[in-house]
Amino acid sequence: MTTPELPAGTDGAFGVLSAISNFLNAPGEPMAGCEMPLNELARITAERFPHKPYCLVEKWIFADLDITEDEAAILRSHGQEPNLLYSHRVIDDSAGRFHPGNWVRSTGLVKFTDGIYFETRNTVYVLVGEGQRKKVRPQIILSIA
Repeated sequence: MTTPELPAGTDGAFGVLSAISNFLNAPGEPMAGCEMPLNELARITAERFPHKPYCLVEKWIFADLDITEDEAAILRSHGQEPNLLYSHRVIDDSAGRFHPGNWVRSTGLVKFTDGIYFETRNTVYVLVGEGQRKKVRPQIILSIA
């Protein structure tokens, strides 16, 4: 799959850093996550998804990949939507893969349910509190390390 060129002005290292900073810090479209007490949310999630680890996240960004329709069709043919999740802060990871307080970036979205469950092939990310939705080029979100 080919990716679109970087927008004008983001072709050098400074431009990429500027685009990453913009993605992480500029306001996006507000989205509401879950406001339930965390222990109750963890219990309900574990019951609903008993065969998949979950990760509670806050300060999150629901990322719409800025790709062509042909590229989106390729992702869909592999069972994924053109979306990733980025979170500035992990609250809890049931499998202990991601440490509380660290950031996390998901793999491709498989299913989004109830406005809070961002499910990938390996993990259910639970969106806690307010978040944002933003469009981003794949090479920008994938450059965050």
